[in-house]
Amino acid sequence: MKKSDIFEVAVKILGLYLFVLVIGSLRDILTYWAVVGAQKPGSFGDFNQTPFLLISVFYFLVLFAFAFLMTFRTKTVVKKISTSSDYEESAQLFADKRVIYQIALVLTGLLLIIWTFPDFAFRLVSYFQLLHSGAPVRQYDNNFFITSSIKVILGLFVIFKSGYLSSLLSGNRKQTEDT
Repeated sequence: MKKSDIFEVAVKILGLYLFVLVIGSLRDILTYWAVVGAQKPGSFGDFNQTPFLLISVFYFLVLFAFAFLMTFRTKTVVKKISTSSDYEESAQLFADKRVIYQIALVLTGLLLIIWTFPDFAFRLVSYFQLLHSGAPVRQYDNNFFITSSIKVILGLFVIFKSGYLSSLLSGNRKQTEDT
C-alpha cells in the first residue's frame, strides 16, 4: 500500500462525514424555509429572514460539493494534496482499504445515531402529543422530525450495509457481489 492510498482512505472518510453534515444543513434550510414561508409582513418587525435562507442554501451547496468531491472524486483530490513521492513510498496499515472503510462506516453510522437519537425521540414524542391533543403541528416541527428520521434511518442503513458500501468505496467489485 502506498502513502497516496492512505490519503485516499482519509479523504474518502472525510467526505462521508461531510455528507452527515449535509443532512444537518438540510434541516436548517427547511427551518428557514418554513419561517420565511410563514412570515407575515411586520411579524418580525424590519428583520428579514431571507438572507439567512440564502446563506443556508449556499452553505448546503458548498458542503454538498465538498462532500461529493471528497467521496466520489477522491483520486483528483489526492493528486492535488500529495507529492509524487507519496505514490512511491510504501506505508503499512493494520488492514486493507475495504476493512478500514467498513470500520469508518460503522463508526459514522453509530455517531449519526447517537447524536441524533435524543433529538429524534424528543421530536417523535412531541409530534404524537401534538397530534393527540389536536393542536396544529408547525412546519418546522415536521422539518426537525423528518431530518432526524432521515439521520437515524441512514445511520442504521450504513451500519447494516457497511460491508457492501465499503466494497463499493474501495473499488472492489468482486467483494461487492459477495456481500
